[in-house]
Amino acid sequence: MATFNSNVISGAVADAEVYINGARDMAGIGKVTLPKISLKKISTSQFGQTAEIELGLIGHYEKMDFKMSMENINGSIGNVKIGETITVDTYFVSQNLDRSTQEIILDGLRASVRGQVLMFDAGDVKPGEKTEVNIEMSVFSYKLTQSDEIIFNVDALNTGSENKGDNRAFINQLLSRI
Repeated sequence: MATFNSNVISGAVADAEVYINGARDMAGIGKVTLPKISLKKISTSQFGQTAEIELGLIGHYEKMDFKMSMENINGSIGNVKIGETITVDTYFVSQNLDRSTQEIILDGLRASVRGQVLMFDAGDVKPGEKTEVNIEMSVFSYKLTQSDEIIFNVDALNTGSENKGDNRAFINQLLSRI
């Protein structure tokens, strides 16, 4: 079970690989921006409250976006088509340091994102320079695991979520009784 360990000093990403629809045929990826997970918020102000407050609505999330940048245009860019629904799996290894033993600790993480490609930006083309390509997706589902333990799993189309501290399973159980 992945838990907080105050004896570990956070390091950096040691290496990463990106797979599109299960194939590792994308070259030149320089950066991946994973979706931000944010609960939908509701405001409440009523008698007995001294101020308006915002509450997170359990199991309901704000729109999620995914961005990927390639450092140069190459033949693998043909694997991504605007309007297409794709799955992007990003595997990365984080390197940390054990404070007491001074030993390196490696930990594997996997981010799996499924969504529709909404934007393809080939950027500026200049002689003698790299051309950055940017791709943006609207996210339908997003799952993050660490050492095979689910950190969170949000499926926007099937009202499913499996997150630490999320009571969506309990909400679904209550709905089935109505």
